[in-house]
Amino acid sequence: MLGAMALGIDQWNVEVRPWGWLRLREQSGGGPSVFLHYQLAGPSSQERLELQSVVMRSGRDEALSGRIWRRIPLSQIEETLTSLLVQLPFNAPTESTALRAMQARESFMEGSDLSDIEAPPTLDELDRYFDATEDIATVFFNPIPSSSLVSDGGEGLPTGKVPQITPPEGRITDDFLGDVAEAYRWFTEAKRPPAPAISEISGAPVRTVHRWIYEARKRGILPPARTGRAG
Repeated sequence: MLGAMALGIDQWNVEVRPWGWLRLREQSGGGPSVFLHYQLAGPSSQERLELQSVVMRSGRDEALSGRIWRRIPLSQIEETLTSLLVQLPFNAPTESTALRAMQARESFMEGSDLSDIEAPPTLDELDRYFDATEDIATVFFNPIPSSSLVSDGGEGLPTGKVPQITPPEGRITDDFLGDVAEAYRWFTEAKRPPAPAISEISGAPVRTVHRWIYEARKRGILPPARTGRAG
């Protein structure tokens, strides 16, 4: 079973549990708690995440309002989960990574103690469920360290090791973009969409990775994009 997954997206901590439940709490504290329920839908070649329900609780320092809804990072959450649950299980750079991704996918879709409740569960029921599953050992979803992505050229993969990609806290340097470019080339040669792959190993949103790639092209570290080329 998939254990407690924790993501850091923008200013939110995001916990993920089986049967597609997420709990969002702002890192600043005192804000609202937001529960989201997702399911995978669509044919196998066109799967997508669908938001099924939302449950919210006002925070100690802030009542519920439309401002809260507008700052929930829905697009980043859905990009990250799509990369990990829809793309990675079938386009992983190594067999072991694909296995871990498939385990996470199956756990995300399987039932839980909440799956027998027809109506959206109450806030108390959701809190009990998240608290009860907090200590389950994580199977996947901590960002995979790039040091684990090493290939000897087997399985049709390029040889070598994907560089460590750690999002910079300040100015984006040429050295950092050089690592992004090297990872971009590795995943492209592996015939895997590079931006979602770099997002997965770095923990950065896909849109942020696209900005890194754009900057690398702008500085001449990567060549200009070609029509039809993944990126």
